[in-house]
Amino acid sequence: MAASSKETPDVSFVTVDETAVADLNAFLRDTRTLLRDSRDSMTKQKKRLTLVLGNEAADLDSVACAVSLAYSLHLANDDATRAYAPVVCVPREDFPLRADARWLLDHVGIDVDALTFDGEISFSAFARTTTNDDDDDDALLLVLVDHNAVASSSAYAAFADAVDAVVDHHDDEKKYPAACDAVIVPTGSCATLVAEALVEPSGTATRVSFETAARLFPQKKTGIPDSDARRLRVGDPRAALLLAAVLLDTQNLNASATRVHARDAAIVPILASLAGTGDVGAFHDELKRRRFDQSGLSPRDLLRRDYKQWRFVPRATDATDAPATSATSPAWDVGVASFGVPLGEMATDARAIRDACAAFGRDKRVDALALMCAFDDETTNAFRRQFAIAFFDADAEGKGASLSAPPRDDALVALSARMFEPGGVLPVALGGLEPVADATALDAFGGFAFEQGDPTRSRKKAQPALAAFFEGAPPPPRAAAARAGDGPVDDGD
Repeated sequence: MAASSKETPDVSFVTVDETAVADLNAFLRDTRTLLRDSRDSMTKQKKRLTLVLGNEAADLDSVACAVSLAYSLHLANDDATRAYAPVVCVPREDFPLRADARWLLDHVGIDVDALTFDGEISFSAFARTTTNDDDDDDALLLVLVDHNAVASSSAYAAFADAVDAVVDHHDDEKKYPAACDAVIVPTGSCATLVAEALVEPSGTATRVSFETAARLFPQKKTGIPDSDARRLRVGDPRAALLLAAVLLDTQNLNASATRVHARDAAIVPILASLAGTGDVGAFHDELKRRRFDQSGLSPRDLLRRDYKQWRFVPRATDATDAPATSATSPAWDVGVASFGVPLGEMATDARAIRDACAAFGRDKRVDALALMCAFDDETTNAFRRQFAIAFFDADAEGKGASLSAPPRDDALVALSARMFEPGGVLPVALGGLEPVADATALDAFGGFAFEQGDPTRSRKKAQPALAAFFEGAPPPPRAAAARAGDGPVDDGD
């Protein structure tokens, strides 16, 4: 069956086997039913559960990896007491914002309604236990794909010690259990690492596929050392999902635009053959068009479509304090929103952009909101990235409650200037930062809106730099005011 989208019925970028698609959809429907009714079904069926979680941005790479790996683990599993289930880690109502992922699933024939999304799992059947009963201790296990640490704000935070395996291509945060089977390699796409474990080893794929598969499919988990059940066959919809993720993450293996690893280059032709994709470039271009066509999104939707949030604890609250490490220490809650339109085109004017950022920051209860946009310049066709940050005033009642341009708080003005000093950790991480030429963007962010010198450097590079900056910064002004007796510290959610 040649898959096609509703909007472009005459164009088929992949060829999938109808039976393989039907089997995958049946698996997704069964797992959703199991998770939705987990209190009863986990008792009656005596099931233990492994959730395969993509990251909280739920981009196409995370979705493709979670679905493909969970189904592969299911196919290779001979333990009747355990079930495997993929989870898309955003609310169901937010998934249409991932236009490329939604289009791809439709194009391949995967039933989006059968997926399980954030907030749709009852955890009551999996309460953590303090006993030594192995059946209780591993009732719920997690496999992380496209990230390697469970966020403290996550619904899965209580199960961080239950992470059983990790497949990721980001910087290793080393926050998973020591016994975890971890595959963390700086490839351009996480889908490359998942695909390596699923393709038939041959030629250049032999070593890497065995290396990855040995971690993800050890005999102790599947009962069979190298199960053929998990392998991708011609027409397998997983091949199309994984191929699409690699192409988008590497911009069709364009090393001048983003990070590309030799393992990405090796896996693409294998996946393209399995997916029946004759024109890889055209497939990539359509995916990219879908991803970056965000012209109809509101400012709020732009901010929330690909959003991550971190808490950074300053190493010391002042020059005389001991290092601050506890969860109750004054901390910076920082959000990062990624989207595909220029900063100055987020809304009709600078005030509307400021208002949208302030409202979003208030909803997320953050001290600062970083914005990273990536897009093709319509005039030059060059790929560009821009970066901006909004700090929220210390005199507001709650985190994210007020934003002005420039901020009223002198400490935040000074901190903003320090963040963007030439040679600072963030400008270095992003290949240099120069003020944008767009007056609307400059007005919206009080002058702190920049063109990235190196457009290949995405949020993967920004996150460690933001961590280094905020961990070396003084506490947020609100926290400092509270310590002086002016009010309670708001640590956020």
